[in-house]
Amino acid sequence: MPPAPGAPRAAAGPGPQRAGFMDRLFSGITPKTQMASYNFDTAGRFTVSLSNGATWQQEASDVNYAHWKGPASGYNVTVVEGTFGRADFFVQNDGVTYQVRRK
Repeated sequence: MPPAPGAPRAAAGPGPQRAGFMDRLFSGITPKTQMASYNFDTAGRFTVSLSNGATWQQEASDVNYAHWKGPASGYNVTVVEGTFGRADFFVQNDGVTYQVRRK
């Protein structure tokens, strides 16, 4: 039976949203974030804290060595999380992909 004339009707809201292929593909990417601090261990591997609160440690198996100098706030970072807790770590204008793990 149709609603009475002038009676308010319930608005149909948007249905549940499903993540598309591209959303699923890129969901593990941390937007560009600024470094908050970094340090190097005796082997030359780094640990970086980001302004978003995340801390990343370079994998012992990574053969790339960072040569950063100056304040951490001068470096912007993108992290692409992979599988098994590993991630690719990119520092803007560095040209190197580092292998890291969340600490």
